[in-house]
Amino acid sequence: MRPSAVQASLDAPPLAQGGTSPRLASSVDWGGRHGTTAARLSASLPTTGGAAALAAAFRSSTAADLEQPLLPGEEEAEQQYVEHVLEPKAWPTLRGSSVSTRRITPGLLSQELATSATPRATPRAADAEQGPAAFQPSQQQQAPGAGYAPLPSGPQAAAAAAPAVQGKPQAPSEPTAVACYARATVAGLVNSVIALPLQLSFAAIIFRDPFFRPMLGSLVKLVFLSSALHQAAFAALSSMPFAVGQVQDVGLIFLSAMASAVVQQCGEAGWGEADTLATVLATLTLATAVVGVLIVGTGALRLAGLVQYVPLPVVGGYLCFVGYFCLAAGVSLATGLHVGDLSSWAQLASRDALIKLAPALGMVLLITAVLHRVRSPFALPALLLAAPAVFYGVLAACGWSLADARAAGWVSSPQEGDGAWRFWRAWSLYGLRDFPPSNILWAAMPGQLGKLLTLYFIVAFGSSMDIAAIQADTPRDLDYNSELVTVGLSNTLTAVCGVGYTGSYIFSQTLFGSRMGVDSRLMGAILTVAELAVFMVPFNVMNYLPSFYFGGVIAWIGQDILKDWLFIAAKRVSAVEYCLLLATFGLVMAFGLEAGIAGGIVLAALHFAYSYSKVTMTAFTVVPSRSGAVRTFDQRTVLDMFSGRITAVSLSGYLFFGSSVNVVERVLGIAKSTLDSQPHMHTGAIEAAEGQQRAGRLPRLPSVTTLRKTYDGVQQLMDVQSGSGGAQLSKIASALAESPRFLILDFRRVQGLDATAARSFVTLRNKLHRMGIQLIVTHITARNANVRELLAAQGLVLQQPGADWQEDTGPVCAWFPTMDAGCQHCEERFLAVAVAHGLCPPPAPAMTLAQVLQANLDIPRCMLGEEAANYDLSAALLQRFARKQELRAGSVLFKLDDPSDALYIVERGTVACHIDFALSSVASRAQLPALPPDLQPQHAERVVRCGPGSVVGEVDFMLSRPCSFSGVVEAGGSAWRIDRQAFEEMASKDAFSLALLQQVVLRSTCLSAVHAREALERASHAN
Repeated sequence: MRPSAVQASLDAPPLAQGGTSPRLASSVDWGGRHGTTAARLSASLPTTGGAAALAAAFRSSTAADLEQPLLPGEEEAEQQYVEHVLEPKAWPTLRGSSVSTRRITPGLLSQELATSATPRATPRAADAEQGPAAFQPSQQQQAPGAGYAPLPSGPQAAAAAAPAVQGKPQAPSEPTAVACYARATVAGLVNSVIALPLQLSFAAIIFRDPFFRPMLGSLVKLVFLSSALHQAAFAALSSMPFAVGQVQDVGLIFLSAMASAVVQQCGEAGWGEADTLATVLATLTLATAVVGVLIVGTGALRLAGLVQYVPLPVVGGYLCFVGYFCLAAGVSLATGLHVGDLSSWAQLASRDALIKLAPALGMVLLITAVLHRVRSPFALPALLLAAPAVFYGVLAACGWSLADARAAGWVSSPQEGDGAWRFWRAWSLYGLRDFPPSNILWAAMPGQLGKLLTLYFIVAFGSSMDIAAIQADTPRDLDYNSELVTVGLSNTLTAVCGVGYTGSYIFSQTLFGSRMGVDSRLMGAILTVAELAVFMVPFNVMNYLPSFYFGGVIAWIGQDILKDWLFIAAKRVSAVEYCLLLATFGLVMAFGLEAGIAGGIVLAALHFAYSYSKVTMTAFTVVPSRSGAVRTFDQRTVLDMFSGRITAVSLSGYLFFGSSVNVVERVLGIAKSTLDSQPHMHTGAIEAAEGQQRAGRLPRLPSVTTLRKTYDGVQQLMDVQSGSGGAQLSKIASALAESPRFLILDFRRVQGLDATAARSFVTLRNKLHRMGIQLIVTHITARNANVRELLAAQGLVLQQPGADWQEDTGPVCAWFPTMDAGCQHCEERFLAVAVAHGLCPPPAPAMTLAQVLQANLDIPRCMLGEEAANYDLSAALLQRFARKQELRAGSVLFKLDDPSDALYIVERGTVACHIDFALSSVASRAQLPALPPDLQPQHAERVVRCGPGSVVGEVDFMLSRPCSFSGVVEAGGSAWRIDRQAFEEMASKDAFSLALLQQVVLRSTCLSAVHAREALERASHAN
């Protein structure tokens, strides 16, 4: 049995594992999952000497240096904010690139293909299933681990294969080679069906200018060859065997703009039709090559974070234009009219145009319904195959032939040369006759430099977002820079082959392969072969498919992008950023791509300059990671050993799209240098055995000398001379390996952040999770609502741990109102591990006087084999001078400035000591009224809760000064009261009892001094 601790929270009751929020609860929840919370929370030597020492430590600090509690009346506002504003939001993820293709297969991503895939054997899947319903991920943003992946291997597979008699689940059997290839084949065929209309539509967008209409059939073939080369490169080079990479929609607008601009320049220069086409193809191929080389350089030099300096509102404004462009292109394909600027939409006010537009709108509605209502992964491919069949069925029912449909404009007519297509003559379109080619207008290319540079940033930025999205939904650790190199090499390869059209990872189709359990590159090979087949067939596929088919697919892509960035974005970014997004969209519409994007960047820079002028620059400080709770000697000894497993980082200033990248990198560096080196076990590797069996699962067992030199408190916890050193070493090593590791991010001095910075913290959380480190966020209150909303909108929802808290609940991150509460939560987790391993005894809800004496006069029980003193006899001697006093809840034990005529030793219950640092001494209370009101310090009251075994009022009693704080009984119980008369009688009659009491007070004061020093150290870091 050990005395309980002072619960010292700077603004609220301390948080126990499974406890309620100190900010939201009106009383302390004394229940927990691992025993009584009162016992766990009270495991430290309580002392109001700590209160006095804290007052002295903070007397020279301003109130701004202390963690501020909620103002009176804010508890209700905080509760309402958490319950009705923050938590219910589950907005879909904004997509920065391959937008259309990400959304073209969400139905595939949400399926649990139990017959063709193997469930992941990871704990995250179970956590996601058991998490709070309010935080269940949507179908399009599932928690990692909710889908399927290849079977585990190595230690995880061995652990999963443990016999069922030991209580471990049996791991599923390894899939046969036939099953693996069957899965890859199905996934490859599904992706091939989806790729056919998409690539046809993308080709129509790139070559949208009327000049290309006569040769569109041949140009479509080149786009299919480019996609096949992209896919072959990703299948061969990517670290993911299920990777899908294609020509992508994010760069189509720039390619289309380049093609149209070159056509215009060649026309002005009097260039012929064949030479104009050759110049366009050479320009697009050269642009793709330059983009590929730049992206390879970006990844090779590990500069992936560089492209994230493009502000998200600017990218969003550009993607709005992409959506509008795709919508207009879809309408143009369906109706045969050229729809461009806003005034051109008036052409649709005709009977013929509306009749042709109706089936395209029907395609849009059908695709939307299938993706949102039908859960079969084969529904969308079936729709894409069925639509042309239905069209031909209607033609047959009406008695129309294909020629009639072409004459009426429902199907595109064959162009001259379509029937003579031979794939080995594809490069004849360049018309190369000499070297250097004289049929290419080289002078037209320098004018495309601005579009080229913007295209590089857009493709690189989009690829980074694709890789981040894939990383968030798969258990694999991806190297962003390495994957960027793969993207760059893919673009370079297509350019070298003379069919360069920019491409990258396709997010949804890659994840579809992952969740199908594809562990073979056969899927990519099948998709490559399918696209090569379309390239080689001697006819134009577009001449046999209805125009509304392509128009409907492209129009659906456009409306989906516009929905994302014109409506959903309004809830995902701040109001100012949304205005910047709309402004960028308007500028691009009015002045073109280069000028519009440049204007958006200028506006974003001006906004940042304005925000920066109001706040200080971002600061990065590693602060002490010890809570304000005063612990008992045995618990402090244990916590000293675990102290290296907490790292607290304080952020300040304004976090924006540029600085957030550096902050995340530095935080990860701190985590790797301070936490990753700590002993730890991989998830799933911890057995139920005790002692040496636990330690035996460590990679290596550290020596006694190593433990003593590395961890504080080990010297006290080791008893080598007693012959139990080996067993004790096993306990310590096992406890260190099995205890969690925490990184605390304190946002108290953060003035604000933008959407890009919020997204970077989601990435940080995911990376820390893969390192086995738990992220805790502190000091974001309802007064910083914009910060919390942006973090939640980007996928990092903050929740205060409660009784049913799970350590890994998908996008949910632990949050505490103060850093002190966060540190205390971590310490309680460590103490639970220490108790489980026998390093310290479990705390008790009540303590006898003999137990109090033993705790203060002896070292912890786990270090001593036999009792060193007769504590019952010593307690009986001391009780002659003490009087038992009943403690009634709500009663005042003493008030500020009352005479300190007694000290108390709490037997049962809790006494809350209310300390006002501005009134902590007689001098300050006397001088304060004389100061002008505007110069008086802020009254920052703090509460120290003293549980069983605590000594209350000893410092003021020993110094014979008025009480420097007030004591109120919070939980009823009893205490021993030693008044001044009894103390003086003890000094004259019983020196032995006086020595016992002085030893108790001395230990209490020493712990108070350490507590005050740590609080002062934290205050110095806050300055």
